[in-house]
Amino acid sequence: MKVSKFTYFCTSTLVAAHQRLASIPEIEVPTTVTRDECHQMITERKWKGPDGVNHPIAMGKKTIFTFFAAGRQEISGNTIQCVGEQVKLGDRLVDGVAILEQIRMELKPVTIRFDSLSRGAEVKEEHSMLPRSCDIFDHYCQLDEATFLWGTVSPTLYQKVNHFSGKLIMQEGEEVVISDTQKVRMVLGKATQVMGRSFKTTKYLNIFIITWTPSHPITSSWEPTSRPGTTTSPTLWNDSSSRPSTSSTTATAKGHRTWPELR
Repeated sequence: MKVSKFTYFCTSTLVAAHQRLASIPEIEVPTTVTRDECHQMITERKWKGPDGVNHPIAMGKKTIFTFFAAGRQEISGNTIQCVGEQVKLGDRLVDGVAILEQIRMELKPVTIRFDSLSRGAEVKEEHSMLPRSCDIFDHYCQLDEATFLWGTVSPTLYQKVNHFSGKLIMQEGEEVVISDTQKVRMVLGKATQVMGRSFKTTKYLNIFIITWTPSHPITSSWEPTSRPGTTTSPTLWNDSSSRPSTSSTTATAKGHRTWPELR
């Protein structure tokens, strides 16, 4: 949820009404949403505003609300008049002040992947990691920029079992991953996709390879997974996807599920 705040001085005479900014506007300031607020929005599709009213909010859309935190606007015929009230600005009480707030929020489902070994959590759609302070068993993560809420975690089909660095080469018409340091040689089979992730089969029925390329040049990572796994860069999982280059691999269990997130 992001809040913009505009503070005005309101003046009026018999001839005309005027308003001018009393301070620099605050634009799109991230505001924390509590776990209970997030839960109400997800389950009831409603948000209780500063006016005490439950306002409808849609899933998968951005919603904008405007409120007067102080003062008000009055409409008379073709005229809109700003009516202020006494407000403390800095260390002074000032009369004739109106404060307009605009609140923008977005309620949407996201996929969170939990790694049971590292206990890390990744927000798939945003390619970002939740802080370690957000535990899978808390079922929510409250940050300044967003609040995440999830239910029971569904285990993935794949579990990361190893991680190594190696080279992807062609031998006798076959793609082969070789790691001289970890003494690993894996012949890769056909490529496929599960849950949007590419992986390659191996001669082992339940071992797959995924590949990924680290930020440093030339090297990539490989992860092997047990049970049908996935590959995206060199990493040894029951899982895979390949590209010629050097790689590395890691073992870990991951869970995938879609949960709503509030911004």
